[in-house]
Amino acid sequence: MPTIDREGPFRVIVYLNDHEPAHVHVWHTSGVIVIDLLGDEGEPRLREVHGEVKDNDVKRAFDLAQRNQAAYLERWNEIHGDPE
Repeated sequence: MPTIDREGPFRVIVYLNDHEPAHVHVWHTSGVIVIDLLGDEGEPRLREVHGEVKDNDVKRAFDLAQRNQAAYLERWNEIHGDPE
């Protein structure tokens, strides 16, 4: 499971044997936030939260995915193959 980014308390991971749609697992000491990288409008979309992650940490994880969406999609495609 490659860690593709780290920032503060967050570790962003793309699992090797994962499924579409393109998404990241943002690990935090209190749980995991799963974020789809391409929601309906082309923006990231919060999929689910596991554990007892505080709302402000969920928001920070989502902001991290928004800021780095292009880089995270590029890494997803390197790991899983470009869908085009």
